[in-house]
Amino acid sequence: KESWPAEAGHTMLYHPDLSEFADGEIHFSFWAQDQAGHTGLHKTASLRKDGTRPIITGRLETSGRRNDYYSGDCQIYLYVQDDNLDDSWRPVVESEDPDGYSFSGWRRHGNTAEGVISCSGEGMYQITFSCTDLAGNQAETLVVPPFIIDKTAPVIAVMYDNQEVRNQKYYREPRRAVITIREKWFRPDDGKVTAVFGGGESLEVDLEWRKTKEGYQSEVLFEKEGINALNVAWKDQAGNEAKAYHSGAFVIDRTAPKLKITNLENHSSNNGKVEPVLQIIDTNMNEGEIKVSLKELEGKKVKLPDVHEQKISDQEIKIAMDNFSEKMDGIYQLSVSAVDLAGNQSEKSIYFNVNRGGSDYTFNPETEAMLQKIFIRDSDKVVICEKNVDWLSESSVIISCSGTLRELEKGKDYTVQAKGSETEKKEYTYTIDKSCFQNEGTYVIYVDSKDKAGNHSSIEQKGVKAGFILDRTAPKIRIINLEDQQYYHGENHNFQAAVSDNTELLKVRYYLDGKLEEEFSEKEIEEMEGLIELQMKASDEYQAIRIIAEDRAGNVADSGKRHVLVNLSDRTKKQNSASDNEEILHPGSTAIESKNQNSRKASLLIAGAVCILFMGSSIGYWYYQKKNVSIRRLPGTDDKR
Repeated sequence: KESWPAEAGHTMLYHPDLSEFADGEIHFSFWAQDQAGHTGLHKTASLRKDGTRPIITGRLETSGRRNDYYSGDCQIYLYVQDDNLDDSWRPVVESEDPDGYSFSGWRRHGNTAEGVISCSGEGMYQITFSCTDLAGNQAETLVVPPFIIDKTAPVIAVMYDNQEVRNQKYYREPRRAVITIREKWFRPDDGKVTAVFGGGESLEVDLEWRKTKEGYQSEVLFEKEGINALNVAWKDQAGNEAKAYHSGAFVIDRTAPKLKITNLENHSSNNGKVEPVLQIIDTNMNEGEIKVSLKELEGKKVKLPDVHEQKISDQEIKIAMDNFSEKMDGIYQLSVSAVDLAGNQSEKSIYFNVNRGGSDYTFNPETEAMLQKIFIRDSDKVVICEKNVDWLSESSVIISCSGTLRELEKGKDYTVQAKGSETEKKEYTYTIDKSCFQNEGTYVIYVDSKDKAGNHSSIEQKGVKAGFILDRTAPKIRIINLEDQQYYHGENHNFQAAVSDNTELLKVRYYLDGKLEEEFSEKEIEEMEGLIELQMKASDEYQAIRIIAEDRAGNVADSGKRHVLVNLSDRTKKQNSASDNEEILHPGSTAIESKNQNSRKASLLIAGAVCILFMGSSIGYWYYQKKNVSIRRLPGTDDKR
C-alpha cells in the first residue's frame, strides 16, 4: 500500500516497480481521500507481467533419410513454450519450390504452442524460426540444418559412336561409350562403372565427369580386340537407385581373316598334279561367308574340281581341291574370299598355268592390250613371255606380213631375256622392236622353241593369238546424186554414199545440219555392200549434209559439208526444168553425160567390189594364218595340211 500527498486539480502519474512482482497477473486498486476524510470512488487496474523469453524447440520426422538427404516427405514440428506468444509469427522457409511446403499454424497445449511445417517438394530447404512474445521478449533463433528432399531416381543413358553392328554383337572398329547420368544432386562416388576390355577381368573404371545440358557425362573407349562389356550402377545420396545399365557382351574384331593357298605356287606352270589347298583362319569365323572361285583367264568355261572341306577348329578351315583333269590346261585365277562375323573381309588370288604339254606363252599388259584390239593404227614393241620347266636349247621368231614371211635376227630385230634357276620355272621374254611393224598389213607372230628335254613348243601350237592388222589408211567416201550448192525439186531427195576401206569399216554417220540423222553399224554397211541409201526432206532453207566414216583401226574420213536446197518452190522447179531443157537442146551431151555417169557408177561398183574383196582377203588371210600356217613343222606333224 502506498500513499502520496496531492493538491486539488492536479493529475498524478504512477510508475510501479515491477521488479518487486512475480510474473503473472498484477491487480492495482486506487482511491483518493480529501483532508476532511472523505474517500472518493474506488478504481482498479490490472496488468500481466512477463519477463521470460519464449523457448523454441523442434523435431523433424521423415522416411528414407540418408545424412541430409531424404527420399520422402518430411515434417518439422516447432514448439514454443511461452504464456504470451504472438500467434502471428511464422517460420522462414527458403526452398526452390515455393509450393513445395506448407505451415499448419499454431495450436496451443497449455503454455506451449505447436506448429508443423510439411515439406513435400523436391529441392534444398533452409528453415529458421524466431519470435517475440506479447511482452516483447525475444526468443533464441531456431536453425534447422539444411536438408534436401530427393524423390527422383538417377537415370543412366549410354550411347555409342560406333553403331555398325554385324551379327548382333560384332564390330569392326573401336567403340566409344558416352555415359550420361541425369541426377540433380550428382556425386561421382554415388555410382559404379565396371567394364571388360578384350576378354579380360571385369574392372572398375575411374572416370572424369563433366557437366553438360544433358547431364553429367563421361566416356569409356573400347578398342581392344575380343569380348567387351560395360555395366553402370547408380544410387543417389537419398537412396534412390537407378535402373542399372548392362551392355551385354560385344566383340571388337579389327583383324581380317588370314587366307593361305598352299600346294600350288602363284604364277606357276604345272604339268603334273594340281591339287591346291585353301586355308582360312579367323577368331570369329563365319563359315557361310567363305567363297572359292576359279576363273580361266582366256575365257574358257571350266568347272570347279570337287572340293573337300575340313573344319580343323572353330578358328580354322581347310578346303582341299581334287586334281585338275587332263582337259583343264589353261591360265587360271584361283580366288578365295572370307568375311568374318564382324565384317572384316580378305581376298587372296593366285595365278597359275596348268600346262602338261611344253612351254606356255603370255604377253605383257601393253602387248596384250594391243593384240586384243586386232585393228591398230600404230604398233608398239611386242613383248612375249615363254615359260618352261627346262632351259631352252634353241628358239626362233618369225613374222608374217600379209603372207610374206621373215625370220627375225636376234639382237637386231628382237632381244631375249632369260631368268630362272634349276629349282624354278625358266622364263624367256622376247621383245620385238616396233621397227619390224612399219608396213600396213596383217601381221602374225610365230615363236618356236625346243627345250633340253627335246620337247618342241610353239606359240602357234598352244593356240595363243599373236597377231594384228596394221591400218593407217582412212576410209573413202563418195557421195552420189548430191552436188554442193544445188537445187532439187520435190518433197524429198534420195542420194547415196559409197563407202569403202582397205580393212573393215566400223561405222558410218550421216549428219544433217550438224545433227546426227542416222548411224550405220558394221553389219548394216556389210549388208548394203558399202552403198548406203540416204534421204533428205524438203525445207525452205539450205540444208548441210555431212558423212563421216570410221574403220576398225580408228581411221576417220570426213566428206565435208554439202549445202543443198530441196523443196517444191518455183525456183527449184525452174532449175529442174532448165536441166531438162538443156538435156533436150544437147541430147548428145546428155547421152555423153549419161554414159559418163554410167561409167562412173561402173567404176564405183568395181572399186567397191575390189575393196570388199581386199577386205575379205585380208580378214580371210588373217584367220588362215592363225589356223593353217605352220612355219616350222614339229616332229610328228602332217606337212601336207
